[in-house]
Amino acid sequence: MAKRILATKLDYPNRLNYAYHLALGRPSTAEERKRADQYLLTEAKALIPLKGGDKEKAALLSWATFCQALFASAEFPYLN
Repeated sequence: MAKRILATKLDYPNRLNYAYHLALGRPSTAEERKRADQYLLTEAKALIPLKGGDKEKAALLSWATFCQALFASAEFPYLN
């Protein structure tokens, strides 16, 4: 899912909404975007050294863990 999101030509805010649409069938809320911004930025920065300085690999892994969190949310199993 993370590869699919990053492969789009969408800008960052629309990528977040796309992730929510794919996982939960709805757009993200302002609060969800705020938390996702904090998480993705912090996670990607922390992963850059672990990925040998490769920012793209760090971004992919941070988006992958974010997508896993969406799948693990209580809302995911109840998608209509």
